[in-house]
Amino acid sequence: MKRFSNVGRGRDRVTLDENACETQKEAERLLEVATYLTEFKALAEERQVDIGDDLSVTDCTLMVEVPGQANDAPCEASGYTSEEAVAAASHMVWLAEPFRPGHVVKWSGTDEHPNHSNSKLGNILNCFAHYIFQNSAESTVLADIQTTKAVIANGQASQVLFDLMTHTSGGASGVGDNGQDGINKFVEQHACSRRCRDLGLTNLHPESDVEDSADESD
Repeated sequence: MKRFSNVGRGRDRVTLDENACETQKEAERLLEVATYLTEFKALAEERQVDIGDDLSVTDCTLMVEVPGQANDAPCEASGYTSEEAVAAASHMVWLAEPFRPGHVVKWSGTDEHPNHSNSKLGNILNCFAHYIFQNSAESTVLADIQTTKAVIANGQASQVLFDLMTHTSGGASGVGDNGQDGINKFVEQHACSRRCRDLGLTNLHPESDVEDSADESD
């Protein structure tokens, strides 16, 4: 289970209200990206573009601690005192995800968007980020992309996306959202691949050639 220990002011300076807000926003991001992924897969199938069949977004559940008494402290693991709980408008909220012991691979950063022309999965994720940008009317960019290989609910092995970040035109999607500046950096750095072209995505840099990912591995 996850709680927020840093929202930009340093570790362990997060109030219960801030934690509740940010955990909810993270759950909303995961659900939004999962919806985009479903649409992305449907488009790829329609256009017969290979994006693999093992990409998914983690399941998640918001869990709220409800105190037995008004002045009860949240569980010890939360790090909050009964005094902090009484002063807060929100209860202790956790974001629960399935346990994944696998190795984590990071594909992009907060403001770094590599092209991964020699990696099939990296190239697919780069194309997926472009898809989200275009299909959100250029209002959302997927950032801090990372995956781990795990067995999901249907019993199949999957590359699971989790702990994602977004930049949005409103700048209010959660921790790390750098607003239009974050969106602009994606546009500056993104290099369209053949997948972008074959899916009918608009070339963000029409003066440049589309990258050929013929040598991609994995």
